[in-house]
Amino acid sequence: MCKDKGIVELQDIIEKSKSSNNIFILVGKVEDNLSQNIIDELQFNPNFLYLNFISDIHEIFQLSDLHLFLSHREGFGNVAIEAAACGIPSFSYDIVGIKDSIKENISGQRFKFQETEKIVQSIEKLKHSSFNSYSESALWAKQNFQQEKVWENYLNVYLNIINVGRNHD
Repeated sequence: MCKDKGIVELQDIIEKSKSSNNIFILVGKVEDNLSQNIIDELQFNPNFLYLNFISDIHEIFQLSDLHLFLSHREGFGNVAIEAAACGIPSFSYDIVGIKDSIKENISGQRFKFQETEKIVQSIEKLKHSSFNSYSESALWAKQNFQQEKVWENYLNVYLNIINVGRNHD
């Protein structure tokens, strides 16, 4: 946990959700004093639980209705794919690295950077929804990110690079 992974916005969302019965579970190693201070403050909130480490994140997903992925920077959002594979939607910022790992309205929603009020509203809307609007997330993850599919896509990219190189010789 650090500022770039959205700890400040998470605190804001939790504070804005005080009157709800939402439970927020934060999993991850603390990387800086700011994050530790925020976690120390949130420990007094009955709707908050912090776990430094868990070996099987799918166990947390099985307890969850939503994955908040508030990262400011990401190479690729693997954890959003893991959540989708467990049938759990992710709410995240619409940033590079996450755009490809969350299919809008299929495996979650992407929001403008630091738009916490809209995220809180969307959490409440999801909570009070009578149907699972993200029921296709696991199928989407499997169809697009199954290991063999990813390997096949890498192979095709490399073969195209080789063929382009051959055509220029």
